[in-house]
Amino acid sequence: MGRNSPHGIKIHWFHILVALADEDRHGNGIVREVLERTDGQLKIWPVMLYRCLDEMMEEGLVTELTDAEQRPSGESERRRYFRITESG
Repeated sequence: MGRNSPHGIKIHWFHILVALADEDRHGNGIVREVLERTDGQLKIWPVMLYRCLDEMMEEGLVTELTDAEQRPSGESERRRYFRITESG
């Protein structure tokens, strides 16, 4: 299962949720925010990030913004944006 945070969830999940708490972000934005918030101590690689996000979507903690109206204007449609849910 990996290391858990003091909150009883996987440490990567915790930091992803914190990164999404204040705004919707695309994958690279999540990685940068986690790196910044942890002073470079936690690096989430893309494969791990998207595996975690898929698992977190299954658990109802995050959702992917698939509607163009939900996504920031002017951003590439290729970027996947995510939002924390009320459960998250």
